[in-house]
Amino acid sequence: MSRGFVAALAFLPIALSAQTISYVDSSTPEKLEARVDVGVEQLGFGLNADMRLIGEHGTTQVLPRITSSWTTLEFLDVKTVFVYPDLNTVERTSAPELNTNVLVYSELPFLERVEATLRRAEQTLRNDVNVRFAPISTSFDLLGGRPLGVRTDLTLRDENDRRSTSSRVISTWGVGRSLDIESALSLDQLPGGDARSAIDTKLAYASSVPFVDRLEGRIRRDDGGRTQSLAILLPELAAGAAHGTSFNITGKAVVEQRVAADGGEIRKIGFETRLVAAEPPLLGGRSALSLKLERGLGADGVGTSSLAYDHAWSPSDAASIGLNLKMLRDADALEPFVDLVWSTRF
Repeated sequence: MSRGFVAALAFLPIALSAQTISYVDSSTPEKLEARVDVGVEQLGFGLNADMRLIGEHGTTQVLPRITSSWTTLEFLDVKTVFVYPDLNTVERTSAPELNTNVLVYSELPFLERVEATLRRAEQTLRNDVNVRFAPISTSFDLLGGRPLGVRTDLTLRDENDRRSTSSRVISTWGVGRSLDIESALSLDQLPGGDARSAIDTKLAYASSVPFVDRLEGRIRRDDGGRTQSLAILLPELAAGAAHGTSFNITGKAVVEQRVAADGGEIRKIGFETRLVAAEPPLLGGRSALSLKLERGLGADGVGTSSLAYDHAWSPSDAASIGLNLKMLRDADALEPFVDLVWSTRF
């Protein structure tokens, strides 16, 4: 069983700034892990320092990290992260890893934004530039459905002088008032001249049958094979007052098939349901119970299941408590998890 405990202390603004201190404990029987964060934010500038302590196999790693962010200008976001190597080693000769992300929002009519990411490590030099073009809206529609729309983006990558490109074109349109279709075409040009492609199509149909809310289909084709699935979403059941005790239940059944390029086939079915309940204002709190079942089809089909309970309670505007219980079952193994989250502001 793993136990997680999160405590966050957020102090009142002082001189238009906010300071936060948090402690996270996510230890398991196999590994001890904790993290301490200290952050300061003022006038669009943020500075955060955190340190992770990981104890495993008789050794303890001390991994510090410093993050700065700058969002003062409306069109520019800059974030820089220094990731230091383990401080608990005998020899600390390697330099920290440096990651910088620059996001520029464009006012040009054909361009939405440009994002650049630079990574500098001891043996890695990587630059990524992603260009997202402005979406194109048309007046073309079928039977009064959602008009055709197109979004595109392009990514250029240079890693240790090995260049590659990746582009994606996403189209969305509707057929009538009930069917929506989204298709994404990805084209990758890898280092050395190799190329790969994938097309991912999703369909959502609003059903007129009373016991079915929506049908969702998906077909994906890539160099590794083909995946297709069909999900049946059941109508939501809800009852209760808007400001008192209330609950709602949702459910979904999924059938999926995966055919690999070498002819291998994997088929599975699954079902999941979720019950969400809210307590009266006097008691406070909101809880959710989720059940998920999945089983492979065929002679070697293996079943998995999970049962999760979440509860969130806010005794005041400045404090909140969260509890998460989860049971995972894979074949004959049963693994429980418990997480507790507590935060307050003063």
